[in-house]
Amino acid sequence: MVDQNSDNKALRRKDKRDIVDNLILIAIAAILVVLAVQAYSLWKGTKGPIAIFNPPFQGKKEFTILLVGVDGVKEHQRTDTIMLARMNLETRHMGILSIPRDSRVEIPGYGTEKVNAAFAHGGIELTKETLKSVIGLPVDYYITVNFEGFKSFIDALGGVDVVVDKRMRYRDRSQNLNIDLQPGPQHLNGEQAMGFVRFRHDVMGDITRIGRQQQFVKAVSKRFMCAYNIARMPSLLEQLRDNVETDMPTKDLIALAKIVKKEDQLAMKSATLPGVPTNIGGVSFWQIDPEAVYKTVNDTFFPPSTDEKKGAQSQVGVEVLNGCGIAGMADQVAKALTDKGYGIHKTGNADNFDYRSSKVVVSRSATREGRRICSLLSIKDMQVDKKKDGITVIVGSDYCP
Repeated sequence: MVDQNSDNKALRRKDKRDIVDNLILIAIAAILVVLAVQAYSLWKGTKGPIAIFNPPFQGKKEFTILLVGVDGVKEHQRTDTIMLARMNLETRHMGILSIPRDSRVEIPGYGTEKVNAAFAHGGIELTKETLKSVIGLPVDYYITVNFEGFKSFIDALGGVDVVVDKRMRYRDRSQNLNIDLQPGPQHLNGEQAMGFVRFRHDVMGDITRIGRQQQFVKAVSKRFMCAYNIARMPSLLEQLRDNVETDMPTKDLIALAKIVKKEDQLAMKSATLPGVPTNIGGVSFWQIDPEAVYKTVNDTFFPPSTDEKKGAQSQVGVEVLNGCGIAGMADQVAKALTDKGYGIHKTGNADNFDYRSSKVVVSRSATREGRRICSLLSIKDMQVDKKKDGITVIVGSDYCP
């Protein structure tokens, strides 16, 4: 008899390993892009953007970057890694949410499929549209990296010099991965470099591997800035351009590099889109948990500051309106919010009782608190009304027994 729980646990472990491995590669590749931009600006003698007249990120204080790792040739590319990173420049918080490639989602115009099929059907734009419907956030910028390009770029650099800390031997035919490295100082080509950063069989687990990745990035930076490669800068940038696509302007990449460089001043939080492995019609999926998605997004991207935790609830005026027609529902929801420290200044009826879904309507200044109320009440729909003050919760029929 097959132990379904054991199978599910093994699948979850494998999915987690695959996600971690691919996130490592796309993160390193993105760092290479930033290093290239910085090196190019130094080589050309250009300076950073003038913030007063031309602020980075179009003056936005918060923005979302979609990071996508692909493999294969242009006509047959598959999405191996999908990750959303959201940066808040004021709080210096960076949230990172990884999206399992087998996530079962509704792809506009194509029906229910795995999320990585969105890229195959409509490239980055359809991927952005699909994720917006799942996560509820628009994408401001994107970076796509071809993992084959990762190896090619290292080869174009002429390889990198690192100290291999131990004998590394590992083969995984399913991922076309064959790591075979000797300990000691080594000069690695692109294929070997990919094995170096992906190797995970360490006593200290990710602690050792993170140190190895940091060594690798420093080695790439040093190699990139050597006299030989500075003279070849145009061809190296051409190599990157062939394997990395982004709509983020150069000045914004430079600004982002400066922010990430001061990682000790960043508050970072990461999570994976919540769900469980499942099998439908013989096809393996990551079945998303819709109720947990909103909470995960809020916890990862919009954590409250210390001051907000202490006083925001008492400062925001909240009204709760009955939009389903069942007596007492507004009062029940109001009590739940009161128990969490919110001051309710009004309860009553909405303009009609035909609200099928509950929603939260907020003023511009109350969006952060509105998201928390949505999380507390498991409400997915939040709308911003520039003309209103405070927060209005409309209880729909989905909230009624």
